[in-house]
Amino acid sequence: MQAIVPFANFLNLDGSINRITKARLDLAISLFMEGMTMIIPGADFQKLGITLSQAMKDYAISKGIPEKSIIIEELSLDTLCQVFRTRLICEKKGIKKLIWVTDQNHMPKVKFYVNFIFGSLEGMEVKEVNIKAEPKKDFMKDFNKTFDGNEKSILEIATKLSEKHEYYKGIPIKKLISI
Repeated sequence: MQAIVPFANFLNLDGSINRITKARLDLAISLFMEGMTMIIPGADFQKLGITLSQAMKDYAISKGIPEKSIIIEELSLDTLCQVFRTRLICEKKGIKKLIWVTDQNHMPKVKFYVNFIFGSLEGMEVKEVNIKAEPKKDFMKDFNKTFDGNEKSILEIATKLSEKHEYYKGIPIKKLISI
């Protein structure tokens, strides 16, 4: 089983997807094939009353992606948790091959987190859209505040998120790992 995962960026203030999110999602839609699953992660971190994943799902459906082929994940507030919770979905659904869709500025972060969370890039493809985007901040500084890099299991990663990560500190581990 194969899935495609377009990363969210932001929503516009009216709740519509912004140009970077749209570019990433348009590429994912163009790569989507019958029998695939589209996993769309993203919470309402902007407090607009709609999650990134729901806005992206609505857009994908409007472009012809069957609703039954879409899984949304609405807890993740950042790339790290998007990858982590995608792993949970993949394990639950038996998905072995993934295509991650992002842009060139986001690519190094995505590859690093996918390799860390999944343990390797085996069975993974990373596709990028060529769009002018803001340079990403030094994600390794934030990563090193949370992890020592030796965490491998779902429980070890969830524990560190719950104990140390600025967005997830205090969230029960059971909530972080439930899909």
